[in-house]
Amino acid sequence: MLSLFSSIFFLSNRFDKFNGVHAYMTDNGFQAAAVAWFKGQF
Repeated sequence: MLSLFSSIFFLSNRFDKFNGVHAYMTDNGFQAAAVAWFKGQF
């Protein structure tokens, strides 16, 4: 499961490189939601 998150974050960080600030903000929001969900599992 952790490797899935790692690959998603890696891909989304790559996405940021091409799409600038808007993508960076969107990715941060996604990561925050993913972390909150992940913590909620335990």
